[in-house]
Amino acid sequence: MDGVWDSLTSGGGGGAGGGGGDGHSGGGHHHDNDLEDDLDGGMTIPFDTDEIVNSIPGTSQQWSTIASAADEIALAWDILLGVYVLVWAGIGLGGGLMFEGNPVTGLAGAAAGFIIGEGSVFMSGALFPGNIIASAATVAGSIADAKSGNTSIAGQLSISQNGINLTANGQVASTTVISTALSAVGWPANIVSISLPLQLAAVENDRGTFGSFNLPVDINITFP
Repeated sequence: MDGVWDSLTSGGGGGAGGGGGDGHSGGGHHHDNDLEDDLDGGMTIPFDTDEIVNSIPGTSQQWSTIASAADEIALAWDILLGVYVLVWAGIGLGGGLMFEGNPVTGLAGAAAGFIIGEGSVFMSGALFPGNIIASAATVAGSIADAKSGNTSIAGQLSISQNGINLTANGQVASTTVISTALSAVGWPANIVSISLPLQLAAVENDRGTFGSFNLPVDINITFP
């Protein structure tokens, strides 16, 4: 009887061990469910402009100086191209242009020269370097505003099976908004007569001509 009892108890131990194996298997299945839940829940990407700019070297004043210098260089480039266009207009005004074998003079000649000058600037892409420099000035100015605390935005981007949600709160400096808008309009405006006034406005923005104030930011957008 003792041998039989020992055999039964040993088998029971084996059964308990088997139960432990089943429990482990059940735990593995539960882990798979957790993974599926994580995938279903999507992911969240937080952002904070304060943390971003703190990782960038330099002070607000230094970045502001860089922005102003870059805008001044871009303005000088636009002025140079403007002089080029005016030279063509002057040539037309003086009768230096021909149309169907006849000289074009006066206002008609000046207009023709102006069109030729603007057209050559457009076709050559001569405004491209100025736009690059102006855009760099916008970035530098935005960093300066963020480092000074005038621009401070925190939020998160959430991506899940239900869609994409963007939330952001804080404030943005008016100088950053104006500079960004001028750069955005300046890129497609590939003629000097539009680019030059825009770049002049960018320089005046750097100088504080339009004032400086902070605009509230409160965004909650969902894309299905």
